Amino acid sequence: MSRERWQQDFDELRSRRPTRWAPWIGVHIVVVPAIVGRVFGLVTIAFGYLMVSRAILGAPAYVRRFLLARAWGRVVRGHLLASIGVLLCAGAAALIGADRGFDEVALAAALSGVVWLGWLGLSKRVREADAVAASLVGDAGVRAGRRWCG
Repeated sequence: MSRERWQQDFDELRSRRPTRWAPWIGVHIVVVPAIVGRVFGLVTIAFGYLMVSRAILGAPAYVRRFLLARAWGRVVRGHLLASIGVLLCAGAAALIGADRGFDEVALAAALSGVVWLGWLGLSKRVREADAVAASLVGDAGVRAGRRWCG
């Protein structure tokens, strides 16, 4: 029963805020074991699917809508593409290190730069996703959802 509620809310949010990135995300949510939720997040988008941890299926409606709206906000803002870009930069850094004969200092410097780049963008991506979530569930819904998530 809970999975159906999540699916209904996801369908409704998707229809209210269309995006050009939508074709890259499956239309059905995938319920994953709680351990996957602990590793990747309670509600996340990975491998082209919106994944919901089994541990949060029974969450209140306002939390469900907030988490779905925030995840959809990441899609709307193109954060998936940004994540792929950071991974490509990490690969390039590793190749640069390999080209220099596995110079540990150069490799460590390049990889730390990539980590720094990803970390600096994280707060901006959260703010952008929350702004989209606020347009979908309202400011009060975002505040309540954040409080519940801790």
